[in-house]
Amino acid sequence: MKKAAGAVCTALLAMGLFAAPAAAADVTVTLPAFSVTLNGVTMEQSKSQYPMLVYKDITYVPMTWADTRLLGLESNWTQQSGLVIQKADTVQDAATAKKNYQPYKVSSANKNSYQATTASGKITVNGKTITNSSEEYPLLLFRDVTYFPLTWRFAVNEFGWEYSFDQKHGLVITPKATGSAEETPVDTKSDIVGQKVTVTGSDVNLRSGAGTSHSSVGMVQKGTELLVLGTKTVDGKEWYQVMKMDGSDKSWIAGWLTQKSSGDSSVNTSTGSGNIDTSNNGNITAGNNDNANNMVGKTITVTGTTVNLRASASTSSAVIGQTDKGDTYTVLAAKTVNGDVWYQVTMKNGAKAWIAGWLTKEGTGNSGNNNTTVTENYDIVGKKVVVNANGVNLRKEPGTSAASAGTVNKGMEFTVLTVKTVDGQQWYQVKDVSGNKVWIASWLTNKADGSGSAVTQATRLTLQSVQQQGNKTIVTLKHGKGNGYSTTKASATELVISLQNNYLNTNDSINESHASGPLRHLQVQEAGANTLKATLTLQKGAYCTVKESGDNLVITAYNQHADGERGLQGKTIVLDPGHGGSDPGAVGLVLGVTDADVGLTVSQKLRDLLEAQGATVIMTRDTDIRVGLNDRPAMANRAEADLFVSVHANSSTKTTPKGIQIYYYAPSGNANLYAQSYVRKELATQVSDSMQAATGTDSVVKTANYAVLRENDRPSILVETGFLSNAEEEALLASDAYRQKLANGIYQGILNYLNQF
Repeated sequence: MKKAAGAVCTALLAMGLFAAPAAAADVTVTLPAFSVTLNGVTMEQSKSQYPMLVYKDITYVPMTWADTRLLGLESNWTQQSGLVIQKADTVQDAATAKKNYQPYKVSSANKNSYQATTASGKITVNGKTITNSSEEYPLLLFRDVTYFPLTWRFAVNEFGWEYSFDQKHGLVITPKATGSAEETPVDTKSDIVGQKVTVTGSDVNLRSGAGTSHSSVGMVQKGTELLVLGTKTVDGKEWYQVMKMDGSDKSWIAGWLTQKSSGDSSVNTSTGSGNIDTSNNGNITAGNNDNANNMVGKTITVTGTTVNLRASASTSSAVIGQTDKGDTYTVLAAKTVNGDVWYQVTMKNGAKAWIAGWLTKEGTGNSGNNNTTVTENYDIVGKKVVVNANGVNLRKEPGTSAASAGTVNKGMEFTVLTVKTVDGQQWYQVKDVSGNKVWIASWLTNKADGSGSAVTQATRLTLQSVQQQGNKTIVTLKHGKGNGYSTTKASATELVISLQNNYLNTNDSINESHASGPLRHLQVQEAGANTLKATLTLQKGAYCTVKESGDNLVITAYNQHADGERGLQGKTIVLDPGHGGSDPGAVGLVLGVTDADVGLTVSQKLRDLLEAQGATVIMTRDTDIRVGLNDRPAMANRAEADLFVSVHANSSTKTTPKGIQIYYYAPSGNANLYAQSYVRKELATQVSDSMQAATGTDSVVKTANYAVLRENDRPSILVETGFLSNAEEEALLASDAYRQKLANGIYQGILNYLNQF
């Protein structure tokens, strides 16, 4: 017991994966027969997934995030530096530590003794190199977690902790708390907010909060650009809340390890004519600057369906958020870039962003004021209005929170039955094509009586061509630029497209059959109210893209089996391991397993399985490098791949969520994506079922607006293999055998999907 008392304490923060040695000695460890209290928290032993251990009468602490945070240490692991352990700037007091502590528990009780192994690799503690192989009390590996010895040498000499041991209280370790950090509230009005900064340090931690006491959620390399969303001062030092330029999750970085990106300067937000900054955005049309600046201080309303908010005034700039139809903002500044007006606004999180002026209209009242009084315009009742945007929702009741009753596109004409004001916005009641009474937002329509943008004369629809090219059939319809269209049905054998503001001449019959290829029959019929219905009968399992090109609507049908063959022979499949390089994605809280590593390894194993059956596999990355978010789906589009599969590991702010999730995206408001709704959902379902069977882990199918799915013209899914925030699943995801099971499940799902048609 005296040695146990002298074995005081030590612990480590959540660290990067500390790889198990290739050849390590087995040792016998036991659970403590006495109580262990770390920073006021009495450690659970019986049903802890990572209990305290005793080896050679010395107590060992597991290096999990929850356990090591109690003692105010930081650790990091890289291939070059190995494991580095050091004191954190801030140590929680016992009350705070006890409140924040979240242990990992299991349902079955632990045994009294187990086998562990000694760890290998480079280890540095408090700046001193440790040769673990010659240590009397070496670091150990148990249940894939590194354990640290609580010796006097480390506890007292290195870290200066208080400790005691007696028969009644057992081992008690108390680090010296540094007190709660004096923090200022998040500042979203600082001059740096909305600007880009460049990382100046090497291997800089991104943290879950402002201050070194918060856990690391990833690392960035020197030269990485980040967008500043807010600032905070902690213990006199400035921290930036940031977002990566690909729009991924928010985190915090030490401000002193960054510098303002060159060429990224603040925008003059004065209401006068002002000087417009041109440093980032190319050519400014001076003749329009005054008109643009006249909007400063005024309210605008979003007219697009889902509109991107960008880091700077350019369609090539990073997307840092999105906004919906009807949302209102106050204009902070304005720019005219290459003839197009852009407005700077404040996002809901307080960060500044830019929105395309052509996707807004001037509104009334103050931004965010949902109680603005508006006089109802009953003069519009009985008159016709025309929809001024594509993908506009019809709703069952007035208001953006009401359930959707379908969508309509630009050019669709309605007669207003009545008017209602909800949250300061006018809504029109109209009848849809089936005669049902529905509601439409007034700001997404124009009068059709000559004032405003009147509906254009209906366009005669003509069939330009039907071309068979290899395994695809291309249908070109001349329907008139700007006329609305939408996909209304997509199944295994049929695609139906609604064409607004179009008509057919008496002799313009479009009704033809094809003996081969993915398109078997094409028919266009009148649907009333200057609307046509195009019905494409497809070979079972074929899928289509629907694209507007000038005056033409181009519908391309693809054959899943060009030569009538089932299976993988001749198929082209793009595999997309998520993240990579300076972007590790999610990081496990116990072992430090990364999203990027799981995605790459599983994809490589899956590639081998697919290629063995004759498939051509394109990897968006085959090493630990970073690939642009939009470059990933672009590879699939260029190759006209048969399938696209993105592989990730999931994470949550809680430790309980678990399981596999398969995502697809095919919203009804997007004619191109909805045309593939059947095959995308079927692919996701088959892969989900097969992964559950292969791994024994529950799997569900979900839908989400991920860029790699949204920008993809090919049948595509995103696979979340499990939660790194869950200790049990992180341990599984760290296992090469389990990664092989994941690859086997995805492979079988793809095969089942292809073989069913």
